Amino acid sequence: MSIKQIAEGFWNLAKKELLGIHNGEVEVLAIERYAICLACDDNKSNRCKHCGCYLPSMVRVKNKKCGHPTNKKW
Repeated sequence: MSIKQIAEGFWNLAKKELLGIHNGEVEVLAIERYAICLACDDNKSNRCKHCGCYLPSMVRVKNKKCGHPTNKKW
């Protein structure tokens, strides 16, 4: 994941959590993705076992794909 994507994910998460600003498109995407991540065996304490990303921010990056090397789930 690039620095730009990391910043985008954390910015979108911060806007929601700290400022109460909800981007509907991003949040719908995040809810769908996070549900998949929660059911995944490779979710280790809200971090992807494969890429190490913090899931609550990773799922809020529009251009990001699932970090699993062989079984992309979203």
